[in-house]
Amino acid sequence: MFTSNDRDPYDWLTIPEILADLDVPEADWREWEAKGQAPIGVRFPDGQVRISVREYERWIDALPSDAGPLTDPGSIRDAIRHALKQAGARGLTYTELCDLFGAIVNHPAISTALDALTQAGDCLAVAGHPETRFRYWGPR
Repeated sequence: MFTSNDRDPYDWLTIPEILADLDVPEADWREWEAKGQAPIGVRFPDGQVRISVREYERWIDALPSDAGPLTDPGSIRDAIRHALKQAGARGLTYTELCDLFGAIVNHPAISTALDALTQAGDCLAVAGHPETRFRYWGPR
């Protein structure tokens, strides 16, 4: 995807450039145009419609996120395992994990994943703090 560092925000992109960036067929673009969902462009003297980089970036930022809630227990465990591994010796509390993943994973699923990781020997529940911390204990 184009980033602000790739192009001047006042540059113009052609529809084929945008299609290549998004990796979508032209039919999808035409459907978005018909529904009024495509970014607004300007027809240049050569007859080609171009969209400013700025308008394109605004349009991309306004698109709804397709990242719905995680429901697959394996994916949830993998995500939590990765977060614990990145946290290192400090570990993470249940509250911190809920803050990290609460937008995409419900809290009972986080508890279930922590239980499964603990039973599998991939993490340790370390008490002795005001709140229990979970630390990665799997292979490095």
